[in-house]
Amino acid sequence: MDLPSKVVLVPMKYFLFSILSFFLLSNIVFGQSSQYESVGQCVLQILDEKKLSGNKMFDLVKDECERLMKSKRRIKVDETEGMFVTVGHSGTILTSSDGTSWTERTSGTSKFLIGVTYGNGLFVTVGDRGTILTSSNGTSWNERNSGTSEDLYEVTYGNGLFV
Repeated sequence: MDLPSKVVLVPMKYFLFSILSFFLLSNIVFGQSSQYESVGQCVLQILDEKKLSGNKMFDLVKDECERLMKSKRRIKVDETEGMFVTVGHSGTILTSSDGTSWTERTSGTSKFLIGVTYGNGLFVTVGDRGTILTSSNGTSWNERNSGTSEDLYEVTYGNGLFV
């Protein structure tokens, strides 16, 4: 049977992981200076390092990645500061210096945080109902007035401006 080139056949035992990866990891990126890499590759690298097979794959997702994957939308690392930051539902902010061990930070909001970036010595995250939070160190976050109640989906830094 000839299949279109974009079709990927996934063994049934990996089906759940594939669904989780598509919905929870499809928008996750990390990097700096426009050099991004899919976290899906990172998860596959972890799987290879752990030499897991069969049903243990779900255990890995559940035991080691659940907090990170569950409802998180973005991961971004700034190499200068050496910190990963991920944001998600209910104001969740997690930070890591190595991408493996994560520390939950107090955001001061229960709103869904969607986008996160770093520039000019400042981390910025945006989300539901015009939420904007900033941090100079990734650990202490302050809410800023966006002037809108619309959802903010992305933030980036360039030419001295956050947009």
